[in-house]
Amino acid sequence: MSEVKEAQKHESLHESTGKGIQIYENIVTDLKRGHIAPFMKNTGYVLIELPTDHLPPYISTLIYDMQMVGYTPIFSNVERNKDIIDKPNNLYRMVKRGALVQVSAAGVMGKKGKKAEKLIQLLLGVNMIHFVASDAQDSRKGEFQLQKAYKRLGSYYEEYFRENSNLLYSGERIIKKEPEHVIKSKIVRFLKGL
Repeated sequence: MSEVKEAQKHESLHESTGKGIQIYENIVTDLKRGHIAPFMKNTGYVLIELPTDHLPPYISTLIYDMQMVGYTPIFSNVERNKDIIDKPNNLYRMVKRGALVQVSAAGVMGKKGKKAEKLIQLLLGVNMIHFVASDAQDSRKGEFQLQKAYKRLGSYYEEYFRENSNLLYSGERIIKKEPEHVIKSKIVRFLKGL
């Protein structure tokens, strides 16, 4: 598919800022051309939705290329991605390369399935989640979902995620803890818990 056709295919997804875009190979080209915008105007953060069935083979190159032109990818839907569920260290490599990660409040609460909930718990324990967001369109309902998720996670994570959200909206550098490689025993416990 040509770049022009690919950009047109994704154009409707990129019309407004503040929304995630579906991942595709030429995001950097479209960012440079102004066809898509960062998550919030005047920030370098780009919210990118991962597919549920795989990780694209170009993802490492995309992370690198985005950073080379001043953008930081924030990947969402990681808790529903099959390649990350099967091999959580796929996400470790992405985070080590500079990507940030967002999970849903519904996933934290177990409303996206047991696998998603367990994966989020595993990823929290190895410092691979930077944001929790609501899927709700209504801001009051969304805040209620976030409150429930924060309550489940505890005050430490609530403070961390709220601070990162504030930094994101002001365009400042996000607090990133050093991610840890998921060791085999944790993966076995994670898989047994499903």
